Amino acid sequence: MAEFNKVKALDEIMEIFKLGPNPTFSENMNAMITAQNYLEVLHLESFQKGLEQGLKKIDLEHDSN
Repeated sequence: MAEFNKVKALDEIMEIFKLGPNPTFSENMNAMITAQNYLEVLHLESFQKGLEQGLKKIDLEHDSN
């Protein structure tokens, strides 16, 4: 899992919304869905990373007792 970078994430979202001069409603909706999916992946990866760190901390505390 790559380290989170706010600037890169914003660049990725902005790239998703580059649709051209007159996008259709469907193109706009597809871009919004794609952006939502991207944000969901970021959220889940962040949650997983935090959970793993928390479990490691619990294991270390348990091992030291």
